[in-house]
Amino acid sequence: NIFTPTRTGTPLKPIEEPTSILSVVNIIDFTVYNRWGMVMFHSEGVLPNWDGFDISRKKPCSSGVYFWILNYQDYDDGVHKLNGFVELLRPK
Repeated sequence: NIFTPTRTGTPLKPIEEPTSILSVVNIIDFTVYNRWGMVMFHSEGVLPNWDGFDISRKKPCSSGVYFWILNYQDYDDGVHKLNGFVELLRPK
């Protein structure tokens, strides 16, 4: 997975069919980490939507590979975990 974020472009969304997920999700938690394990983005209670910016410094994250984790709990109390890597490319 590769994406090139801009403030007006399409952000990283690891869930392809959000309407079907939202109908069964009770709790949702999404985190993006850099290669050193530092949190670059975190959201709770909303669909994952990372724009490629570092939330702690409000600066664009540099090009590179990032690891994301999506945890959610359904209304039947089933706990689910998805994760993956994404390569962020910034235009030069």
